[in-house]
Amino acid sequence: MKWVFISLFCFAPVQGARTKDGANGHILVRIAPGFYQLGDPDHKLNKSHKFKTAGFSISDAETTNAQFAAFVADTGYRTFAEKN
Repeated sequence: MKWVFISLFCFAPVQGARTKDGANGHILVRIAPGFYQLGDPDHKLNKSHKFKTAGFSISDAETTNAQFAAFVADTGYRTFAEKN
């Protein structure tokens, strides 16, 4: 089984490893459904806690500001901060 690093304190099993190309030309990796332990007991802001997911895909690389600007221009997307 392969694993992927999905946050500072969490690794998750990968289903089918690399799956398909994302819109930015990135490879999308499918994260298996299940419970994951996130955070760290000693961390001031990110205490240890369980996280349940139905599974999701995550890019293998960051999205650049230019790529995000193109996405916003194409879709009219507004962030949570912009809505409030």
